Formats: sequence, structure tokens, C-alpha cells
Amino acid sequence: MKRYIFCVFFIVIGLACANGQSSIAGSHIQILPMSPMDLIKYLPPIPAGWTLVCSRGDNNFNNRWVISRVWRDFKLDVVPPAPGASTTSVSEPALMRVRITDSGYYNDYRGEVKGGAASGNVTFPIINGIPARQYIQDPKTISITLLAKERFLIEIEVKNLTEFNLKPLLNSFDFSGLLSVSDKGATALTNPIVLSRVDEMNPEGTRSYPYFWSGGGRGHK
Repeated sequence: MKRYIFCVFFIVIGLACANGQSSIAGSHIQILPMSPMDLIKYLPPIPAGWTLVCSRGDNNFNNRWVISRVWRDFKLDVVPPAPGASTTSVSEPALMRVRITDSGYYNDYRGEVKGGAASGNVTFPIINGIPARQYIQDPKTISITLLAKERFLIEIEVKNLTEFNLKPLLNSFDFSGLLSVSDKGATALTNPIVLSRVDEMNPEGTRSYPYFWSGGGRGHK
């Protein structure tokens, strides 16, 4: 009898996994991500003194699930020098990209910001209540990765910006709205699925279109 119960238990667990109803080690139900048109609203506005270069987004089908990404590129032509630094110490304009990815818990992003021992080029700050990982790739490039709700991966890459200017810039970004996004949504793919592109600076590039798929999609109905 005990052996029978044991076997039934693992059969049930196996069916749940096969249906694709959970992800991230079973801690969340997998749902379809936000559309790019909705997700782009959570990107930060233009920081003071910076210029917006592009503001775009799209979603893609990876033969298993839909992933949404949005991003904005900014440029700062004149970088204020740090106190005591030469006014000519920073001659190149600063560049920054902010990107948000939503996979609806399909991907496990926890390893992207997993804490550990800080080193000379890696630290683990908390930015406005959201855990982050900051990595100095080289003297001119710094990457910051944040994770909101274990669902939204926020990536910030800056070039030619000093630490003196970076900290207040990061503190000005408010991603708290992502923390209150509902986790209720469709848990299965339709066929066709609707894919979208959004381009806020060139609205004619914004469009949605049906995509018919076949193969290994999860939860097809």
C-alpha cells in the first residue's frame, strides 16, 4: 500500500511539471508576460541633462514561451567632473541603456543578482529596496542588474560615467511599480500568439501581428 501511494505521488508531480504550470523551482506559476506596450511604461523617464536616443520594445517566441523586452538608450554630452577632478578628466559623452525583461516566471533570474562576497569589481547593493548586482567591466563600463519580484530582470549599462555621478542617477530610478504588477494572467499559449513591437520615437514602427507556431510550445490550447 505504501509503495502504491509513493508511486501515485510521483506520477502527480510528474504531470504537474509536464503541463508547464510552474517555474523557478516550482515557486511561481508560469504566466504570459506583459506586452511591450505595457511594459515600456515602467522604464525610467529621461534623467535631467540627458537626451533620449531610443525607446523600444518587442516580444519574441523562443519555441517554448514568449519573452518581452523593452529598453531605452540615453546620452549625456557633458559629464560633470567629480569634486577635485580635472574638468577635462571626462571628455567622452556618457551612454546608458536601461532594459527590462519579463518572462512571466519562465526563466529563473535569481542567479543574476545572487549575493556573495563582494570583490574589487563586484558589489551587491540594494537600490530603492530592490536587490542588485553591480559589476565594473572595465574602467569605462559599469553594469547593474536588479531583480523585481523574481520576475522582472532590470539591466542598466553605463559607459564613461564616474561613480560620483552614477549613484545619484541610480537612486533616481523608481522601479517600485513593477513590485505591484499582478501575477494573474494566461498560463497557456494560444495559436496564433500575438507578437508586438513598440517604438516610441518612431510610432510607425509600432505594430502587433499574429504568429502561428508549431513544435515545443508549452501549454498550447
